[in-house]
Amino acid sequence: MILLDTFESLEFEDLLTYLGVQVERYPLNEKGMADLWWRSPTTGLSYQWEHKQVTEIINNYEHVEGQLKKQYPNADSSGLIIRCVADSLYSGLGAFNRQSLGSKYFRMNRRYDNASYYTYRTWLDGLDAVGIRVVEVPSLEAVAYTIAAIYRGTIKQPDERKTFKRYLRTKIELQTENPDIKALMALSLVYGLGIGEVRATALVERFGTFL
Repeated sequence: MILLDTFESLEFEDLLTYLGVQVERYPLNEKGMADLWWRSPTTGLSYQWEHKQVTEIINNYEHVEGQLKKQYPNADSSGLIIRCVADSLYSGLGAFNRQSLGSKYFRMNRRYDNASYYTYRTWLDGLDAVGIRVVEVPSLEAVAYTIAAIYRGTIKQPDERKTFKRYLRTKIELQTENPDIKALMALSLVYGLGIGEVRATALVERFGTFL
């Protein structure tokens, strides 16, 4: 279940409910918490996400940063989901949103002649550097889909996650600096040969270089 701040729109709540996410209203902001908060029943970790339109952020970085700083201690993981898209203009910065659900066209709903896209990206990168995850989406519908996907990911058992499992291999710490032994063990990981460091050392000593 996700706790949703009382000031978030009914449309947003309906979208989350439509996506099968149980939602309960709670005065989160009054408690110094982000707009969405939940705890994973599988890991016990808590998650919070602040929901902002891009127009609430541009040229208002100090205020938003202060808000995120206040919220930060209230969950194990914090995120900022930004609705609408900022893009660089020839002079300044523009805020764009999707014209309608399913439309491939975007319209500029605000122009900032005195704002810098570089400053905007630098600020977002700074949030990421201190552990606040940032996601940018084009519409309220996309906010709901993104939150639902993140929520479901956090309530899975760790071994249920499949992303990259076909490609990522467990890193191994080797005592040896011998490149032949390292190469043989790397091949073993790729092809599932079950060759450890001791066996790899014996094979290299017996047959010589593999490179």
